[in-house]
Amino acid sequence: MINRLIELSVRNRFVVIALYVALAAWGWWALGATPIDAIPDLSDNQVIVFTDWVGHSPQEVEDQVTYPLTVNLQGLAGVRVVRSQSAFGFSMIYVIFEDNVDLYFARARVLAHEPDHEGAPDRRCANPRSGCDRRRARLLVHG
Repeated sequence: MINRLIELSVRNRFVVIALYVALAAWGWWALGATPIDAIPDLSDNQVIVFTDWVGHSPQEVEDQVTYPLTVNLQGLAGVRVVRSQSAFGFSMIYVIFEDNVDLYFARARVLAHEPDHEGAPDRRCANPRSGCDRRRARLLVHG
């Protein structure tokens, strides 16, 4: 079957080239005629809080810094879920908000709830801070 198709293509080169040119012209026309469309944004609306507590084990960071901050941030308005992970000397807390919450409102809420550690001598050296502004990816496709 394949051999016969190749043999037919070799004998009728002009037809094959004409079909190729017609298909390429149709593709070029379709590229210009298709309207611009936006891909829907499916990423989460989130704020990341980093905490540094150098020289401490992941369990100490989890018990003394990450868990209290996670519990504190769960009560914010519009929060869908709070996830956290601790490692040697630091932790990261991901606060994921509902889709209808404005990113700047979410960052302001998180910044307002980052506690000062003056009352807790064990956590006095912990340094919580918000991560960089993670905007949603907005892709524009011209098809």
